[in-house]
Amino acid sequence: MLFQQFKTTNKKVKMSSFDGVFNIVKKEKVKMEELLTKIGELVATEMEEVKDVKYVDKQMGYMFYIVLNDNRRVLLSLIESTNNE
Repeated sequence: MLFQQFKTTNKKVKMSSFDGVFNIVKKEKVKMEELLTKIGELVATEMEEVKDVKYVDKQMGYMFYIVLNDNRRVLLSLIESTNNE
């Protein structure tokens, strides 16, 4: 289900390169933030190796650290692109 949501969101974001779709882009950013939050929650609850999930400041973008039991950190982030690939 998460993959389907991402697929749908990704298609809509690609449409954002056209004029007059500011509201669509804004709504899609909210959806992407929600998707990243769901991924963080799933990682934190379903993986035994994960100690914590720490969200980075929102102004820096959609990203969080996955903190492993041995205190190593993995950064997961959403990178927005204007490329239509």
